Amino acid sequence: MPQMPNGDVIRKVRVQSTDKVAVSVRGGTADRGDMARVDVFREIDRKGKVRFHLVPIYPHQLATLKEPPNLAIVQSKNEDEWTNVRGPEFDFLFSLYQNSLIEIQKSKGPMVRGYFKGAHRGTAALSLATMVSPTDLTDGIGSKTLLDLRKLKIDRLGIISVAPEEPRTWRGAVCT
Repeated sequence: MPQMPNGDVIRKVRVQSTDKVAVSVRGGTADRGDMARVDVFREIDRKGKVRFHLVPIYPHQLATLKEPPNLAIVQSKNEDEWTNVRGPEFDFLFSLYQNSLIEIQKSKGPMVRGYFKGAHRGTAALSLATMVSPTDLTDGIGSKTLLDLRKLKIDRLGIISVAPEEPRTWRGAVCT
């Protein structure tokens, strides 16, 4: 048995890895890549509180799945334990793509506007870049505790307004 310098027996070895969760491909694995988009759903719970659910969609899913995924991220859970957003209690709001302009109202603090940079698949936290600098990122904005989340649009004259309601689509076709 291998031993530490002080004589303790080494029983386990942990290998630190920064690899993303892989996808099975032809008997091997491949990196998932970045999210192609994130679908945002709203649920109003029994107490009347609004909860937002994020469904990550990856490029390999766009290419291979016949219908969109419906599993929303649940913090610190495996993907098979995530929330299924199919049902009448969940309303589709919009799809977020890289650099979509959004406005969020945290439970504490002022309203924040920024460009969507991504969502963390382990915590359902959003990452935003400020409107001034694309490198000035704010990470770890919990989606479950937000009071409001809105997608915005900017017209040709630079006027910012709330984006119109949009249907959920899959490969260009509206899906329910």
